[in-house]
Amino acid sequence: MSHLNAFFPMLVLIHVLLPLIYIPLIDYDGFIAAFIGNTVWFAGLVYYVYITFLGYTALPYLYRTHYFLYPITFGFIFYVATVTACWNISRTAFYIYHVRVENPPH
Repeated sequence: MSHLNAFFPMLVLIHVLLPLIYIPLIDYDGFIAAFIGNTVWFAGLVYYVYITFLGYTALPYLYRTHYFLYPITFGFIFYVATVTACWNISRTAFYIYHVRVENPPH
């Protein structure tokens, strides 16, 4: 159940707010667009990992639950690398979604 509690806010952030509000800001090449889009994706990742961590911390029979926070470190390294390279993850995701819509599986 912890996974679902963590996934819903991330889903709303990445798949509802990002396309509806930020499309005019991130639908072009450049550092600012990559920074805004990748920041929203990184915030979604951090939110998901942290809420999952809180859910597992509440279980009395689990020890060393702080290991669940380690993906944030790798996500931050990936975030810095993608922003530095001006790779807009949001734009790539939108392209993948459009390809899936145009070419549905048979």
